[in-house]
Amino acid sequence: MDPADVYELKVSVKSLSQLKVVLDYEFVSDIIIDLFTLKKAESFRDRLVDKNVFVRLPSIIRENKASLIEKTLDDVLNNWDIKAVYACSIDGMALASEKVSKDRI
Repeated sequence: MDPADVYELKVSVKSLSQLKVVLDYEFVSDIIIDLFTLKKAESFRDRLVDKNVFVRLPSIIRENKASLIEKTLDDVLNNWDIKAVYACSIDGMALASEKVSKDRI
């Protein structure tokens, strides 16, 4: 029996090398990708079209990096088909709520 017939997995990746490995498995349906990793993942775009892609914000958003994170999130939301934004901090949720509807956070 083919694992793709039985399983659908949601996985989280933090690097392009992890993303490359995960994309070799057909039964992975949902991929949570760190914001800055997704920004660099253009070469994987054609392999991600049949996956549900989620973007994860950094857990700590320092004041000196906030504008970079916001700009990168804007770029990602404009250039990728993102199903939802994962935010695991109050700052992340506040930023995400400015960019996407609440049902996508």
